[in-house]
Amino acid sequence: MGGGLSVTPQAEGRGTVTVSNVTLTGRREDHGRALVCEAATPGLGTRSASVILSVSHPPQALWLEAPPPNATFRVGARVRLGCHARGGHPPPRLLWSKDGRPLKEGPQTSGGSVVTRELLVTVAPSDNGATYRCEASGDPPLSAHTRLRVLCWRGSRCRWPRGPSGGVTAGSRLRLLVAVGDQGQRVTCQATSPALGVTVSAAHVLLVRHPPQFGVGPGTLVVAREHEGTQLPLAVVAHPPVESCVWSLRGRPLRPEGSPRHQLGEGMSLAIANVTRGDAGTYGVECHNAEGTASTRLRLRVHCATHGDPHIPPHSAPWHPMAPYSTL
Repeated sequence: MGGGLSVTPQAEGRGTVTVSNVTLTGRREDHGRALVCEAATPGLGTRSASVILSVSHPPQALWLEAPPPNATFRVGARVRLGCHARGGHPPPRLLWSKDGRPLKEGPQTSGGSVVTRELLVTVAPSDNGATYRCEASGDPPLSAHTRLRVLCWRGSRCRWPRGPSGGVTAGSRLRLLVAVGDQGQRVTCQATSPALGVTVSAAHVLLVRHPPQFGVGPGTLVVAREHEGTQLPLAVVAHPPVESCVWSLRGRPLRPEGSPRHQLGEGMSLAIANVTRGDAGTYGVECHNAEGTASTRLRLRVHCATHGDPHIPPHSAPWHPMAPYSTL
C-alpha cells in the first residue's frame, strides 16, 4: 500500500482542503471489504467515508461431477455431467464442449460462492472416447475434462480411439494354407463381450484363385456306337472361371464353331454327332483362365455293328452322362 497527503489553503477564513491518495495491490481476499478514509480536526472531532473494494479475480477451484473413469455405458443411456466453480469475480461463465466443439447446455445456477452448469448426454456411438470439457472464464481460465466409454458391438459404428482411454479394439488374424477344395468355404470369427453379454460373428467366404483342374482323369475311356451320337465329358473347376477350352483329336485341333458334327456342350464337354470309325482315338482338351492353363486326355472307342449283328455287345454299352466311365 502506498499513498500521499496534500494540504491546500483556501481563501482567507475558509480553511484548507486536505487530499489523501492511496494505492492498493488487489488481493482476492480484499474483495468486498470496506476501505475507510477518516479525517480528524483537533478540537472539532472526526469524520469518515468508506468505499467497498471490488477486486476482479479468477475462480479458486473448478471440478466435475462425472462417472468413474472405468464406467461404461450402452448406446442410448443418459449420463449427467456437472461442472462446478468456486469463487471468482465477476462470477465465471461455465462452457461445455465435446472434442473442442461448443455444446448447448442447460442454464447456469449459483449457490453462495459456487456456480454450476450441468450437461445431460444421451450416449451415442461417437461418444466412445470423446472428451467432454468444461471451461470457466477468467484470467487465466480454468478447465477440467472427462471421457466416456461406450459398449460397442458390430454395426454400431463406434469410434475407436487410440490410447488407454475410451473403447478398445480387439483383432485376430488367421493364416491358412488353402487348397482348391476350400473354394467357397466359410471361415467364421466370433467375438464375445462379457460386460455387454453379447456375442457377434462375421464370416468370410474363401475365394481361392487357381488354374483349371479336371475331375475326369487322363485316359478316361468313352465307348460310342457307330452312326450314333456321343459326348466326351468334361468336369473342370477353376477360379476365376474358365475362359476357353480347345479340343484336339490325335494332336489336330477341332473347331466346333460351325462344325456340323462337333459342338461344345455343358461344362465345355464335346458332343459328336453321327460317330464314325475315324472319330476313334485320343482326344486332348486344354482349358485356360487368368491363373494358368491345364490339359487332360480322353479316349474314344467306336463299336462298329457287323452284318446281321446290329447291337453293341452288352459289355460295351454307349457312354451315358450319368453312367460311370473307366480309366485305362
